[in-house]
Amino acid sequence: MVLMAECQSLRDFLDEGGDLAGVARIAMIAEVAVVDRAVMDPDNLRRQAVQDRWVGTEMLAGRPVVPTVYQPTAEDDLARARMYLWSAEVALDVSLAARFVAALPSDVRAAAEADRDGRLTVLEDCDE
Repeated sequence: MVLMAECQSLRDFLDEGGDLAGVARIAMIAEVAVVDRAVMDPDNLRRQAVQDRWVGTEMLAGRPVVPTVYQPTAEDDLARARMYLWSAEVALDVSLAARFVAALPSDVRAAAEADRDGRLTVLEDCDE
């Protein structure tokens, strides 16, 4: 099963006016765009993005790279592949990450921002 034709880039999705409210696993991508971009070292963020891109590409090609405890459907595979690919995109592109965050449903954005703020507070406390 090859899903590549069914998965568009985040940039294309946003350019076409896509609505993020109905996208599966959107909170996980928001975590990368909001939290990881704020707290991760840039080199580690890049390495994670490369890994995410590889996993997403392999999944779209129908090669199982992420273990699952259930039999996923094609829709599950597409949603998981999209999560990895879009996470890589927002990790590597500052302007795309900003567009993505602006387009997030307000509850998802607020949760990610609260998570980021909490982690930054912990990091600041560790530095003292």
